[in-house]
Amino acid sequence: MSDYLKQLQTFDINSLPDLDEVVLGALDLFSSINVPQINFQHWQKSLVLGSVNAYQAARIIFSNKPAYFGNESNYQSLLEHPGNYNSVVILSASGGKHAVEMSELAQKSNLDTYLITSKQDSLAGEYIPLEKQIIFPTNREPYTYNVSTYLGPILASTGEFPAALKDFLETDLNDNLNVDFSNYTAFTLIVPARFAYVVAMLRTKFEELFGPMVVGRVFSEEEIKHAKTVVKSKKELFIHLGTSKQDYGYSENNLYLPLPETIEYAGMIAVGYYVIGKIQKALPAYFKDSIVAYTKEVSDIFKQEIKPIVE
Repeated sequence: MSDYLKQLQTFDINSLPDLDEVVLGALDLFSSINVPQINFQHWQKSLVLGSVNAYQAARIIFSNKPAYFGNESNYQSLLEHPGNYNSVVILSASGGKHAVEMSELAQKSNLDTYLITSKQDSLAGEYIPLEKQIIFPTNREPYTYNVSTYLGPILASTGEFPAALKDFLETDLNDNLNVDFSNYTAFTLIVPARFAYVVAMLRTKFEELFGPMVVGRVFSEEEIKHAKTVVKSKKELFIHLGTSKQDYGYSENNLYLPLPETIEYAGMIAVGYYVIGKIQKALPAYFKDSIVAYTKEVSDIFKQEIKPIVE
């Protein structure tokens, strides 16, 4: 067992890992097992539902499939017209929160409903037969990280090799991270245009880990051309993830990180999360100091017990 997998099995609330460590642990997990496969043959006109990053992961997994997509804000109105679809697929890391209501309402629509999740005996799973659940293995992780939970089904979709991705992160990418992130209060990640669906996932991770304490922006290399850099700051670092050379802000504040030509969505997510984890390491422990209080608050909001460590 790798050191990262051991760490993820043993950490507690006083020793929460950073995001980059969880990424490496997830890649170790999927290198050591056969990743479950997804059979898309009977999902030719599905309504695919997910909340926040589960929605973005669903867009990635079904990006080359005929499908409709919905999230936590519009799933109810979409399910009012079941004749538009031949099935419903719900993607949820925990099978909790909005996924419970999505599953219940989907079953009432009389559409075949499937659940892709990483949790056995989930609340959403109470409405969906076990034979229509695809359960991916996952590591213990701090709440909201959701690295292994989404990397599993995305790897099943892209067919990338997790061991090769980990080797790239620990060698080539790490060697190029020759910057002191603590010198900056704002970070802008720029990704190739073909990875447009990863933008929201990386942006969400900035929001979860840093809230209002750090400015974290993410754009595709085409989106950033549209008035995103009118105002400049010496404290903003532009991090180019596999994009061509085009300085933004102040030229000395641009970090270029070459990526393999063969990289797909799972690799792009791993790279983005790994870099954000390195930023997390260099800054105050905003997330770690806040997550216990937050999970108590959000448990009341959803009327479900949500713990700071997801087992």
